[in-house]
Amino acid sequence: MNKLLIAVLLTVAGVLCYTKFVHDPVPVPEGPENVNPLLQGVTEQPTAPEMPTLKAKVFAEDFHDRGQWRGNPAVGDLNGDGHLDLVTSLRRWDRKTMGDGVFVYLGDGKLGFQEQINGLERKLGYGGAALLDMNADGKLDMAYSGHDQTPRIYVNFLDEKENPTWIGATPEGVDTGAICSDVALGDFDQDGHADLITLGQFPREGGLQLWRGDGTGAVTGEKFEIKDKENFGSRVELVDMDGDGNLDLATALDIGSRVFKWDPATKTAVDMFADKPDQKILGADLAIDSYDFDGDGRRELIVAGYMYEGHDPIRVFKFDGEKWNLWGEGLPKGESFFDVKVGQLEENGPPILFCGGQWGIVIIEMHEVGKFRPMGRLEDSAKIFNLGAGDFNGDGKDEVVWIGEGGVRVYEIELPSN
Repeated sequence: MNKLLIAVLLTVAGVLCYTKFVHDPVPVPEGPENVNPLLQGVTEQPTAPEMPTLKAKVFAEDFHDRGQWRGNPAVGDLNGDGHLDLVTSLRRWDRKTMGDGVFVYLGDGKLGFQEQINGLERKLGYGGAALLDMNADGKLDMAYSGHDQTPRIYVNFLDEKENPTWIGATPEGVDTGAICSDVALGDFDQDGHADLITLGQFPREGGLQLWRGDGTGAVTGEKFEIKDKENFGSRVELVDMDGDGNLDLATALDIGSRVFKWDPATKTAVDMFADKPDQKILGADLAIDSYDFDGDGRRELIVAGYMYEGHDPIRVFKFDGEKWNLWGEGLPKGESFFDVKVGQLEENGPPILFCGGQWGIVIIEMHEVGKFRPMGRLEDSAKIFNLGAGDFNGDGKDEVVWIGEGGVRVYEIELPSN
């Protein structure tokens, strides 16, 4: 067998492996007890469940209109001008080219955006992003998971035009050993320094990890494993869930959504969902968010994911001081959802769930405490991979960001008149 033929066979094998393990959206270990929810157990209607259509103004001209965009976005004021900016990522321009990774779009307060990527590395593929002032200089810095086993931290330096210029601050030794799906920033271990949380995307090489911060904007190579490499998932958030003043770690794992609390006495992360059985289809929970719906000082956990028997696609869990229980009524059950964000559509109005899935973006309102109802589906909002939300024009109402195949769009939703 000549060298050319061997090279061709190796290339084909490599492409097949890449397609199997990188392009499978929800990879799981082989075995009868671990099934892929895209293939077994998940039920989907051939058409979108009926509900009212909501109109919206679409702002897309400032974004790329091709490629597959994917990954948990981040929203914040990156240049101190008082307007929200958007961080998102590109999976691939086409099926042959690795995507350029993280993109920053500076908002002008009028739903216009300007791309700004000074200092950001390219060809990193897609991933999740998080924002936090890591070095106490008053500017938001950024973490990005990427797709090459080395999550990045970028420190934000404003140039003479007040535009962010990103300086890499991730030290050598921060190597997750896995492709990461998402990252979070915050002082989880309660030592006074912001830490980096990373979550692996694939089974047997995943893991949920804490990388301790050093207070300068970087993190050290010191790693604490919260869950080992057998576990994987799609979303992590650091937020005070129980109102005690300390950050907790909420995550969508392969075994189901979980909330971890740091115990300073034992220096370990305690699973607050320890009594919850593992879900029967691994990887079915895809996204989380949190909100204090009933005003008791504790945040409820909102979980979005695939629909199958015994597993609703949108669920809300409430902490009663001892354990987490399902809470609320009226949430839709007829379609899978790939992402969820909490926002508002009226200044000082009720909380709104923006839910994205196979059939676009569904808007759900809480019209009474614990009682939800779908308001409708955004017109022309196609299948979504991820979504974001924020008040980009300062009118007290949130816009929703569509992220999917063919670019990024911002929707300014028009509520129907009652």
